[in-house]
Amino acid sequence: MANPDVLPEQKSGPSTPQLLMGEAIQHLQGRQKEVYIAIMRDEKSTADVGKMLQISKSTVRTYLDRAIDFISAYCKQAIDKERV
Repeated sequence: MANPDVLPEQKSGPSTPQLLMGEAIQHLQGRQKEVYIAIMRDEKSTADVGKMLQISKSTVRTYLDRAIDFISAYCKQAIDKERV
């Protein structure tokens, strides 16, 4: 029986949306990228990231919000241009 919590392996490599997200993340600059990766990929808390980067939790949240806004706009623009 298949485990519903585990996605099947993809045989053809990452999908276009996954590649697009990767592109968007690569275009993030400085602290936005650091914060986004630490929270989303490394699963760190805002408090942990704040301590690591020596910034406040509210500043971490600001960088994260800006990163998410940028990624959303980047992906929307790609969809509008029918890249996906």
